Amino acid sequence: MSSPVITSRPQPVFSPETNFEKDGGVEDPRLVRIGGTYYLTYTGYNKKDAQLCLATSKDLIHWDRKGVIIVDKSAALEDDVMTAALDGGADDVRAEESELEIVTDPSAFGDVKAALEKAGIPILSAEITMVPQNTVPVDGSDARAVLKLMEALEDHDDVQNVYANFDIPEAVLAEVG
Repeated sequence: MSSPVITSRPQPVFSPETNFEKDGGVEDPRLVRIGGTYYLTYTGYNKKDAQLCLATSKDLIHWDRKGVIIVDKSAALEDDVMTAALDGGADDVRAEESELEIVTDPSAFGDVKAALEKAGIPILSAEITMVPQNTVPVDGSDARAVLKLMEALEDHDDVQNVYANFDIPEAVLAEVG
């Protein structure tokens, strides 16, 4: 197994993002590459407690902090969603199979959400999260394994946030889930 090459960058690749980490900070990062996937573990502190945190990716650098709002395609006209979202300051509106995904800068998130609500557009979910710049297609038995791991991580009491860069087609999700 080869070790990853560590390159110093002018801006941090990894920095505290949750209130838990911002209060006390993060430290002790350990990076391992297994196959083509990087596994980064670190400790997050809030001045009195510590949490073991895990990030995995084919690429740990290319993630963006974004607001993501999901709207059911059948609940509103795509043009109405597009108009309200862009008027509110959204960066992009993407049509998926059964949903519309509105992407915003975190600073515009509240304005975009308010514009959608004012237009009477029902929102399925809305959050500020980490969005990968690159995704990895996952299918079949690998999709089952990834979803099982994601469910276990999200259900664990000590896990605050889970971010992933996998892309599972809706048809496979329906079959697996």
